[in-house]
Amino acid sequence: MPKWLRRRINAGLCTPLVKKAAPEGETPDARPVCARDSDIITWSRCLTMQATKPFCERVSPQQLAVGISGGCEIKILGTNLELELRESRGEDYVNVACDMRNAHSSFSREAAQEALDRMAVGNSSLSALAQGIWADTSFPIDVFMRGHTFEFEHLKDFDMGGPQGSPMSNFAFPAAIDHALKSTVLRYPRVHISAIQDDIDMCGPPESVFGDAADGGTDEGALMYMLEELKKVQLEPNRQKFQLYATTEAAAEYSRDGGFGWLPRPFHVTDDAARAGIEELEKVAKAAAREQR
Repeated sequence: MPKWLRRRINAGLCTPLVKKAAPEGETPDARPVCARDSDIITWSRCLTMQATKPFCERVSPQQLAVGISGGCEIKILGTNLELELRESRGEDYVNVACDMRNAHSSFSREAAQEALDRMAVGNSSLSALAQGIWADTSFPIDVFMRGHTFEFEHLKDFDMGGPQGSPMSNFAFPAAIDHALKSTVLRYPRVHISAIQDDIDMCGPPESVFGDAADGGTDEGALMYMLEELKKVQLEPNRQKFQLYATTEAAAEYSRDGGFGWLPRPFHVTDDAARAGIEELEKVAKAAAREQR
């Protein structure tokens, strides 16, 4: 199929996807997606369904968004349990929840394609997926909208990221960031990383996550290393949406001394009376849990 024809049939209509129903009279929060031809979507879905299992084996255990039932629950509950365990032991431990700015519309298609081609060696399903994604994204994606006369008007074309609404974008993005996640864990083995697409959590001792700058060293730590690796695939951090959780105040202070004072701590309680009340409630809850057992 010639490239001009693939580009033409791969175009889509800008369509608002409402995230949550709004009260009557209010404008709902919506995400713009590119609604494409149903035949193209069906073809894309078939490729991703046959490639899900082998792809999951390539990107696990860091990426939990593809082929893992209950991946969100595993990420959230697993992180909470890990923090509770470390806190009960009095260990200095931190979790940093990361967010990348406009991740799915910004990542490098070239980096994703190179990663997919490497993963596809020796596997026919992944080879078909890699070829399908190349056919899907090897040219700018045209997006149209309905004008005031109800005719289609060209809105914009995109040459970065994955097409919104394409099932294959949910495979291309994890492929693009897989090296960054795995190389970080390889370099910092005491750090644990779990991700649901671009929502990435990093857990570990503060000296591994934030480096040794607080002690006068030169190692910038796993967090900065990972962000630098993600920058290589055209991803920039959205620092305002980052969140820091620390099991001890010493761990939080270590992050500030290491130059990470910009990390928000949304659930940090500063009032002593409120903290004492929370601790008392936690004791009551734990006692009730023991009685139920």
